[in-house]
Amino acid sequence: WDGLLVRGWSQQPNLPIRRPSQPYAHASPASAGSFNPLCPHGLAFYVDGLGRPLPTDEDGWFYPGDFGRIDPDGLLIITGRTGEVINRGGVVVAPELIEEELRRDPAVADVAVVGSPGAGGVEEIWAAIVSPAPVDGERLLRAARLRLAERVPDRLFQLDAIPRNENGKVMRNLLREQLRRMLS
Repeated sequence: WDGLLVRGWSQQPNLPIRRPSQPYAHASPASAGSFNPLCPHGLAFYVDGLGRPLPTDEDGWFYPGDFGRIDPDGLLIITGRTGEVINRGGVVVAPELIEEELRRDPAVADVAVVGSPGAGGVEEIWAAIVSPAPVDGERLLRAARLRLAERVPDRLFQLDAIPRNENGKVMRNLLREQLRRMLS
């Protein structure tokens, strides 16, 4: 979908986007059905906190660090950020995929997933869930394993609330620290 004009984005309708043409150290390879890095075109819309233009490639394409997909109606769905992906020994895992699967369980009111350094440089997957009642973690992980395979969480934590900012975005660094404290 390189050069595709995406409909329905309220910030800028018909925004042209493409996959990065050159490899980025922080971008995973694009494949069918995956979360793909996005490059929108239009320098005027990308400035830093001081109003200075952010860098683009030689053709004016900007890489914001977003992953996304195009739905069947041609709408752009932003699905995550490259800085939030979990590296499982070379396999890049988007936390949102795991969250979506765990959220299917009716006992789970809220969920957030983070990566944490593990043995040999392979990140562990930690999932924090919110539920009004105690959850059978083994049952939840068994059900998730059917769809997630090697992406099933290594640890499951039950919390009263997931830390979020004023926009509702998961504060993953804060969550990771909270979970580390729970383990010590």
